[in-house]
Amino acid sequence: MLLFLAIPGLILQIYIFIADDWTTWIIPFWVFYVTIWNTITVEYWKRKSSEINYRWGNMALISEGKEEKIMRTDFVGYEMISEVTG
Repeated sequence: MLLFLAIPGLILQIYIFIADDWTTWIIPFWVFYVTIWNTITVEYWKRKSSEINYRWGNMALISEGKEEKIMRTDFVGYEMISEVTG
């Protein structure tokens, strides 16, 4: 998904450096493009997250809104706190 943003952004940045024109008329269109790209990416992310939660069987736990959630009884693991981020 980032390629849809990176390639046009690189082309625009090269144009700005070569032309030395920081107030080009292309920038408002670029901002509009990034806004549309961001909306599509977030909606795709939400859809994929819902698909994964459905596939893993977490939808009932998410909709109940319980504070104490046990995601899957067959998952065995240890809770670890990062020393870097706390």
